[in-house]
Amino acid sequence: MLDWRLKPRAGQQTFNDLYSDFTFRPRTWMTFDSRLRYDINDSDLNMAFHQLTFMPNERWSWGISHWYLRGGFLSDNVGGANFVNSTMFFRLNDNWGLRATHSFSAQNGRLQEQFYTIYRDLRSWTGALTFRLTDNGNGSKDFTIAFTFSLKANPRQRLGDDTVDPYHLVGE
Repeated sequence: MLDWRLKPRAGQQTFNDLYSDFTFRPRTWMTFDSRLRYDINDSDLNMAFHQLTFMPNERWSWGISHWYLRGGFLSDNVGGANFVNSTMFFRLNDNWGLRATHSFSAQNGRLQEQFYTIYRDLRSWTGALTFRLTDNGNGSKDFTIAFTFSLKANPRQRLGDDTVDPYHLVGE
């Protein structure tokens, strides 16, 4: 996907970033997701996300991913970001499930973020209780506890989207 500005404003380029969103499923138990954002005007890779997920059955799954964000691309992201993430899901039974996600910063060698979620199937609803621990390296740690509900008939996210984007579980 690419935005072409026919009449760019002052400070804008003719072309916006080139986006890609690709999912490849070579086997029923394996999925590869890729999302890229490339600045064709300056030849910069602004953002890259790649994830390989193994789901041998409905009981458990494990995904490993890499997340890159170029420094200076976003105003609050001066130094950029380079993370390796791991996500493990385990279904205890038809009503309960557990998920653990860990984000390791390759730039500073620190486990920067941890998510632990317990899911409960409530027939027409699903509920999730999430605990998040963030270590930004400034000495203090941020703790978040969130409880979310989702109506099964009209879910907030598609099934499995919290693997790629767990932040909706804590209200972000």
